Amino acid sequence: MWIIILLTFFIYFISYSPLKGSSVHTFTNGNRPRAPNPYWVDEDLNLKSHRLSDKLSGPKLQEHVERINEEAEKARQLLQKHVDYQMGMRLIKKTKILGPIGREPIVWWKYQTFPTSSPNSSTIPRKLKSKTNLFRFVPAIGKARVYYRTTFVDIKPLKPLKHEKDNYIFARRYLPKEQREWPSIANGQLGTVVNSPNVFVNGLYNGLAKEGDTHRAIIPTTCAFNITGVKPNHGAFVRQYVLDAYEGTFIQHIMNRNFQIRHKLYAHRDITELLVVEIELHRYQEIDLELEFDIIKWHGGDDITFQRTTINVPDDVIYKFGHVNTIEVEGVPPSEVHILYDKSRKMKVSADEPLNTKWFFITSISNNKVDTFRAYKKAQKLIKKDRLYQIHRDAWRKVWNEGRIEIDGDDELSRAVIGSQYYLYSSIPVRRNPKSPFIGLSPSGLPFGREAQDYLGHVFWDQETWMYPSILMLHENWGKMIVETRNRTKLFAAKNAKLSGFKGLRYPWESAFTGIEACPITADGPRNREIHITGDVAFAILQYLYASGNYSEVSNGPYQEILTGICDFWVSRSNYSKSRGLYEILDVLGPDEYNDHVNNSIYTNEIADLSIRGTLSALAKAGVNITDRWSHVSNKLFKPYDQVRDYHPEYEGYTIGRKVKQADVVLLKYPLMVQMKRSTQINDLKIYENVTDPNGPAMTWSMHSIGHLELNETKAADKFFRKNLDYIVNEYQVWSETVQGVSKSAANFLTGMGGFLQNILFGYGGFRLYPDRLTFKCILPENTAQLRLIGIDYRQSSFNFFFNRSTTVITMTRQGKISLTLKSGQYVQSFKLNDAVLLKSLTGSIKEPI
Repeated sequence: MWIIILLTFFIYFISYSPLKGSSVHTFTNGNRPRAPNPYWVDEDLNLKSHRLSDKLSGPKLQEHVERINEEAEKARQLLQKHVDYQMGMRLIKKTKILGPIGREPIVWWKYQTFPTSSPNSSTIPRKLKSKTNLFRFVPAIGKARVYYRTTFVDIKPLKPLKHEKDNYIFARRYLPKEQREWPSIANGQLGTVVNSPNVFVNGLYNGLAKEGDTHRAIIPTTCAFNITGVKPNHGAFVRQYVLDAYEGTFIQHIMNRNFQIRHKLYAHRDITELLVVEIELHRYQEIDLELEFDIIKWHGGDDITFQRTTINVPDDVIYKFGHVNTIEVEGVPPSEVHILYDKSRKMKVSADEPLNTKWFFITSISNNKVDTFRAYKKAQKLIKKDRLYQIHRDAWRKVWNEGRIEIDGDDELSRAVIGSQYYLYSSIPVRRNPKSPFIGLSPSGLPFGREAQDYLGHVFWDQETWMYPSILMLHENWGKMIVETRNRTKLFAAKNAKLSGFKGLRYPWESAFTGIEACPITADGPRNREIHITGDVAFAILQYLYASGNYSEVSNGPYQEILTGICDFWVSRSNYSKSRGLYEILDVLGPDEYNDHVNNSIYTNEIADLSIRGTLSALAKAGVNITDRWSHVSNKLFKPYDQVRDYHPEYEGYTIGRKVKQADVVLLKYPLMVQMKRSTQINDLKIYENVTDPNGPAMTWSMHSIGHLELNETKAADKFFRKNLDYIVNEYQVWSETVQGVSKSAANFLTGMGGFLQNILFGYGGFRLYPDRLTFKCILPENTAQLRLIGIDYRQSSFNFFFNRSTTVITMTRQGKISLTLKSGQYVQSFKLNDAVLLKSLTGSIKEPI
């Protein structure tokens, strides 16, 4: 009996043959790994045996594989306590071995799990070391006793993953049950939630603005493929769903003992009219194979009327065009859309064909026929050169290389930071397109905004106040693009002011395509009284001028008209109080939307004051000679302050203890940088922390954290900073608006992500933009080792900042025409391109030399 068992295992190891072929992102290919120092986990994973009473096939086999994978995950977690490594897994092809006496031969799958980097063996505890090198056996069929153990093997000779940025990879074995929690892909022009029935296009809205009904128009998807199986049946397979944020691609890995499938979906980062489905099949042996798949069929919808034509269109391609059914404003032509896409077709290979096969399904969408066909033809040419994905990947890498935030020491936090950047960046186009100008950032980004959901895809103050600041610092060109969205709509801002009986420019609380007020009529308060949005636009323009130094855009560009128009609005909207001898702004709604119809909102009045003072300063720097018709208001604008309790009432008549929805008064010190006593800031934080709704929107806690960091109260700052993570709903780093989840609030909440990134840049990094300088004062978050800020843009130059607990390293990586000087304490030095400056300090400033 024992002789037969030993013979069985001897035959098995003789027949061992590792798979060779194309790599899958979470799987490593190459020759058989050498194992000079194998080690394994002996905790909760003792040698086990299972009597299999039924043949394992179909669902039962899948269940068995899942159970084994769960144990492998336990082992990974145990080992991760002791060594730093990446998890890999090798699928070894099926091998026949002898079964128990009197039974038929058994076909086995062999899984081997291992780290994909080489840890220092000296760091491995003695109990984890062993000369034993056992493998996991997974039976495909047959009745037998199964022995298996997880094994971790040093595989230094093997090739690494596609890139070493592990925290840019978000993976699950199943997609979430709630589709609104699924990851999304976008490129600033097109956006979709993966495998969902809808695609959205920048600037394409349907519905009347005056009734608050305008929303992102749904385009039926043409790229929602789901591979369901293969012909002939080759047994069960395992899936993994991966969002590769570094390359802006969603990937389904489908694995079987006979093949691997890599199913990619991406919104092309460079050719922004394209959505691409790319399916790659690798067979391990010469077999006939046909992929079975479902695809969501074209559905008409109520937003767009489509027509189809076959004139000058190839047989295997479909071309449709149409326009939105309801225009936003009378007199504005209906927006057009043109779609050219590949018909679905069989994905079938025969045994004599190459083992590696690729299929592409291209969708091209734009607002005109010429660009739609041009992009499609370009894609076909690049496919022949095998460069379509490469150009997309390189464009995403360029985005990351030009500006990003990275944190070392806390993987959960690192992934949250990267995920937030990915979703924000994916909703901004890489370049300006005069034929399809960028409309702006909505709270849930480009992949959301259908009728009655996710704020309809409208643009709010969320863009300027929450998302824009970090983008401006990391990608100044995108910051300018965001500011330009308000220049595009300034004519309708003037119309909004006139319709409400005021002068100048009044920006809408909710903007869609034209810039006319698009807030639903049911939201009376925000639509008619949440006027601080106009000051938020002015503040964003001023921040751009401070960062870029491009004051010529005030004297010779559009910003003079916008800034002076905003000042005119504030003057016409204010009222002079004879009893106070001061100006007031009455009957408004501040950021705290729980308290409507209030007088002298402190935030509203401060942003009005900042608008006027900042405009006068910018005009002076630009050399514009203009009559001052506003400072008499800003100099005498009433701002509530309680001298007895030394705090700022949120509005005139506010009583301490009254509940508030979100950050309001705490925005005064940052981002508005209102000067106040330290004691006043302490009291403002304390009073409003106690009454802020815990179910309020995500970005609130970042502002409280930043406030405490200004006061060097790091424990309180870390507490509020960590509350941000409660809004992340799954491994794909998708945020919800509130902690109640996406079923009860907006999905993919970019506003919260923007506040979170500000918490790092302006809170822990301590960055502040002034008219004449950029300052920094770093404090690392708890449990982190290093904060890396790549591509901080200032005055036409770009810098890398590396902070640890005691030192700062600054490198100028791009040099503009303006000379810049670093000052830290008594230390002063001019920057030179690519020269690293080491500071034994975490504070300093960059400015033009005097």
